[in-house]
Amino acid sequence: MSTCIKITFMKPNPQGKGSLTILKDLDGSTQGLSIIPKNPEQVLTELFTSLFVLKATFKFKPIVGKDYWLYEVEGILKLYQFSPQEWGSRAPGQWIGKCSMGPDLIWSLEINQTLKDDPDFIKSIEDQRDQWEHGLEEVDSMETLLPEYAEELPYYQRVMAFGLSKSLKASLGLTGQLSLKPKDVIALRLEKETPKV
Repeated sequence: MSTCIKITFMKPNPQGKGSLTILKDLDGSTQGLSIIPKNPEQVLTELFTSLFVLKATFKFKPIVGKDYWLYEVEGILKLYQFSPQEWGSRAPGQWIGKCSMGPDLIWSLEINQTLKDDPDFIKSIEDQRDQWEHGLEEVDSMETLLPEYAEELPYYQRVMAFGLSKSLKASLGLTGQLSLKPKDVIALRLEKETPKV
C-alpha cells in the first residue's frame, strides 16, 4: 500500500504587492504536487532522466501530462511540441523519444525504438549517466543533490528543476532517506547489478 500526499505551498506574496513573474512561476511549479514515497535509487533514476530532458532547449512552459518530443538537432537536444508524424519529412533532426512531465514534475522519456536497438546510442546514454554519477561522489546527501537553483539552465527549465527538486525532496522525506549519500545509493545499485558467482 503506498501513501500519497498532496502538497500545497503558500503563495509567495498573498497581498499581491510587488509580485514578480518568477515568484508566480516558482509557486505555480509546486502547486498541487502529488507526492508518493520513493526509494533513493528511484529518485536518482528519475532525477537523471528529468535533468536529461531539462537540458534540452525549449522556449515554452511545459504542461503536466502533455506529450513532447525530444530531437537532436546539430548536436543539441531540443524539445518540441510536434511529433515525428506531424513533422513528416521536415523533422528538425534525429528523433530521440517522447517525453511527458507527470503531476510530480518528474519527466519520463520513452526512447525511439530505433535508438533502443542502437548500441552506440545506448552506450552514449550509459556514459552520460556514469559521468553524472561520478560527479555525485562528493555530494553530502540526497537532499543537497536536488537542484534548488540550476543557474546553467534557461528560465523555464530552471523553474521546472526547482519544482522537481521540491517534489523529490518531499518523496524522500516520506521515507526518511534525505540524509543518505548518493554515492552509497549508487554502490548499492551496482552491488545488486553485479552477478553473484
